[in-house]
Amino acid sequence: MLAGCGSSYQWDEVTTSKGSKGKPTAIYVDKKTKEPVSGTIIWKEGDTLISEFKVKNGKVQGDWVTHNADGSVAIEAQLDDGQLTGTTTVYCSGGEKKPQQRIVIAGKKQTESQFDCASGLQTREQVTVHEEGSKQNGRTLAQSAWRVVNGEQVPAVVANYDKDGSGQLDGVQETFYPTGQLQERKHYNQGKLEGLQEEFVLLDDGTYRLRKVTAYKDGQRDGDSIQYFVSPDWPEKTVEKRETYAAGQDTGKTVIYRELDVQVLVPYQDVPPNHYKLKEALAGKSTRDGYVADVESLKYLLQASDIDLNKPLVAEAELPVHYVAENAYDMLVSLGADPLKTTAEGNTRLMMCLKNAWRDCSDAHFDQLLALSNAKTANLFGNTPLHELCKSNSLTKERPELGQRLIASQDINAVNYAGQTALHYCITQRDKTVANALIAAGADLDKADYSGVTPMQLVFLRDPRLGRQKQVSWDAARIQYVGGLLGKSTFNFEAPFPGFDKSLKQLMIEASDAQSAMLVDSLAANKG
Repeated sequence: MLAGCGSSYQWDEVTTSKGSKGKPTAIYVDKKTKEPVSGTIIWKEGDTLISEFKVKNGKVQGDWVTHNADGSVAIEAQLDDGQLTGTTTVYCSGGEKKPQQRIVIAGKKQTESQFDCASGLQTREQVTVHEEGSKQNGRTLAQSAWRVVNGEQVPAVVANYDKDGSGQLDGVQETFYPTGQLQERKHYNQGKLEGLQEEFVLLDDGTYRLRKVTAYKDGQRDGDSIQYFVSPDWPEKTVEKRETYAAGQDTGKTVIYRELDVQVLVPYQDVPPNHYKLKEALAGKSTRDGYVADVESLKYLLQASDIDLNKPLVAEAELPVHYVAENAYDMLVSLGADPLKTTAEGNTRLMMCLKNAWRDCSDAHFDQLLALSNAKTANLFGNTPLHELCKSNSLTKERPELGQRLIASQDINAVNYAGQTALHYCITQRDKTVANALIAAGADLDKADYSGVTPMQLVFLRDPRLGRQKQVSWDAARIQYVGGLLGKSTFNFEAPFPGFDKSLKQLMIEASDAQSAMLVDSLAANKG
């Protein structure tokens, strides 16, 4: 039957021509005639009144209130001509009237909020704009999300969009860890990245640090992109990698700080014409007397060519003066090669002789290089020639006399990028000749690196590199070696050991190594 304004309908007398039955935005029609109804619809499930609402021409008008089976309110809404308006609230189940979802409509703007039923705290908010007549769900203006952790609200996501309703990100976008700590922050301008992008890391042990910062302009990387070490061993914001961009293109050298050294990557556009054959001739051939070059032939080729001897010959950061065979070094310098030039990493010819021990630079050549004004130059990692010598197991073992030469000309307590002195490296070598010479010259046995480890403690650690898991080991020889130095150091076998909450002696006891623990006791008694 066609209904007048005062008609009343039972739930089983109506159906919908659009939308689902039981939804406030559906169009309700007479089940028999399929004509839109006007009046009051009474919705019952058995004896329970679910809702009683008014419709006009099939569309809900005014208040919409539905109830659960226990009589508690499920949904409250206001409608005008079948369209939601004002505030719509969906409640959590149960006797308490706690909101689970709330939609507030003001003109074209719609704000949707969601809540955690257990705590009542808000977990989401999204603001959208809806154009009249549009079939789209609306364009987002802002969005935020939260987590509920231990009964407290912590942020999860924050995003802002262009106010023109285009749906493009505009302003700050942030994501958070479950702890509420910031995970990533980006800045947008009309959908394109602009300004600094920051990334943070949260480690399993609770360490929270800035990981990376990248500069953007008009959606492209522009400026520095810096990555930081995240291990607690390193001071906060210690650069691990640095890149430079302009309009998305790599414009400068990429510098990578590794655990013991530094590497510089040359941009592709800076790669010179390749002169591999000439480089091989300069480097020489391996002989019993080391690497030897054909000096006369080389001199002829270099004088006949238009090659800048102070620029790389191939796609690498080294210059000819850094790898030329020792017997051709003087000739190369006489033709204009600058002996004071460093590699992109800051390494001198002296440093390269120490790094590449297999080239077997002679004592006379080392003396020649030590006489240069750059003999004390440290590279970009802060490693001095002494650091490089101590990093080489073969040099400390086979040519310990080099240590004496370097000790006489270097700052023996100079620290590198990791806060480590040359002794940090030398004392870990099996042959302790150079380490002992450093100690005799006054090297600091108690100088801690950035992870808090001293040279004395490094004797018992398997890896001197920062950021590596600390694994301790000992034997009688190492215990006795350190015991012999106790008078020159504050080291104590019974003090807490870095990376552990116990002393070295306690670790020995827990490992059921009574012999080592008793040896420690005897050394302490002798010191006393």
